[in-house]
Amino acid sequence: MTYFFDQAPSGGKFDGLFRLPTSWAPPFFVISHEIHRRWLEQGADPKTKPADLLGLVERDWIETEVRRLGAQPQSVSLLVRSNAAEEGLEQRGLLRSVRCDGTVEAIISAALEVFKASSEAGVTVPIGLIVQIHCSPILSGHLSNERRVSEEARRWVCEIDSSTQLGKETGPRVMRWRVEGAVAFGDKELLCSDRKGLARLLRSVGKYFYEGRERRHLEWVWDGTRLWIVQNDPAPDPEGESVESGLVVSSQPIRPTLLRQFRSFSSSDAKRWQKLKCVETFRSLKLPTTSLFVLKGADRIRRLERKDLCQDFFPTYGSSLRLP
Repeated sequence: MTYFFDQAPSGGKFDGLFRLPTSWAPPFFVISHEIHRRWLEQGADPKTKPADLLGLVERDWIETEVRRLGAQPQSVSLLVRSNAAEEGLEQRGLLRSVRCDGTVEAIISAALEVFKASSEAGVTVPIGLIVQIHCSPILSGHLSNERRVSEEARRWVCEIDSSTQLGKETGPRVMRWRVEGAVAFGDKELLCSDRKGLARLLRSVGKYFYEGRERRHLEWVWDGTRLWIVQNDPAPDPEGESVESGLVVSSQPIRPTLLRQFRSFSSSDAKRWQKLKCVETFRSLKLPTTSLFVLKGADRIRRLERKDLCQDFFPTYGSSLRLP
């Protein structure tokens, strides 16, 4: 039975929520992947009933955990969420969360929907579950200092989803903040009653992780009185190799005299195109630069789009040039 009740962090959403100050996340409890394993062993039957998956002790345990959330089972609003061990940023959006009440039957029915969605997403290993209080949002969104959106860990991007208030056709509002000057909020409840207070709290949340030199991707909701962090994914800096290491240096530089449509850029071109200004400065200082060429005219560009005209643009190289 201890396997079913296992509450130790083991990756996935639970690991992120476990690392938050307790008062920042909506109350929840965790069911290990044992229930999913049993369902798979029984043939993944969508008509499976709770009695087929749970013993009496396990059923009583779920009922006790729901009561600990502070409401009658029939009146409490819960989310049953996937908790795969390797569920992180790369898997975001693949698995489902299902809303239900607090009865055992409703929780298991929601769990089966999560399991079916995981099968459809190609997940082949058993996954655990998070059963969490559902917070009805007035506003919700994302908060991130991932390397792809912020070169510096102190700079965060906040995305606010306004579709619940302004309609689905309304795009998200995006704000960018530096957080090192934000007020530290410690592990206190994230209470706020207006949007200005919400912005201040979100910056404080960013500072909490910045002080630990962490890069994170957070999901949050605001219910009008309190900010909740509902997902906390690590976003470590990616490691890789320079793309230059895989480049093959050409031993045959292009000869401008052989080009019919392209030409070497001039000082007048540098005045028109911002990207050429720096190169023109380097060239004026006798610094080495790469060869850059200009193609002007909408008609010429349209002709270049036609693959059969490569020879006209590149008379010497046309036989070997292949445009995608």
